[in-house]
Amino acid sequence: MRAPRVASAARLHADPRNRRAERHRCPPIVGVLTLTRHRYPMSAEIGSNGEDAPEYEPQPVDGLRLRALPVGSEAGFPLAHAYFEIVYAPLIGPTAVLLARAMSRHLDAAGGPTTVCPVELALEVGIRASSTDPLGKKSHLVHAIDRLAHDRIVARLGDRVLGVREAIPPLSDRLLEKLPGPAREAHRRYSSQ
Repeated sequence: MRAPRVASAARLHADPRNRRAERHRCPPIVGVLTLTRHRYPMSAEIGSNGEDAPEYEPQPVDGLRLRALPVGSEAGFPLAHAYFEIVYAPLIGPTAVLLARAMSRHLDAAGGPTTVCPVELALEVGIRASSTDPLGKKSHLVHAIDRLAHDRIVARLGDRVLGVREAIPPLSDRLLEKLPGPAREAHRRYSSQ
């Protein structure tokens, strides 16, 4: 008796009829920029200095571009610090905390700006992701990004470009009033160190 034939992962992803593989498939090019021909309107074909506009410019391909935001003037806590988890979580929620840390890890691993697959980013932090529209209006990923943007942990720099703070400042007194007692105590403990 013959053993049942097991399909390899490569064959599963290659078969367009396989919906399970299709659900979690990431866009074909992730983490790199491709050079694409970009046509400018006639008025922009010539730059302000009189030279021709660049023929090729880098464009993110089906991903979410992450860039580090400059650190503010006051000292802050890195996103991996316990302060961020304990003090900020009651304000932004646990999903946003995990998402900010994941984006920071991607930036650290790349050593600078990087493009990530939004589907994989969502799955990495344990939230549902739609492969058809991972950055859609009702996406769980977009809701978490909105919470991070509201508290200025990330900034929207473009349609699919996010600036990520690598360090966050201590909370203001006004925001501390909204926190539960243990989070306020953690803020005092970490701020005095």
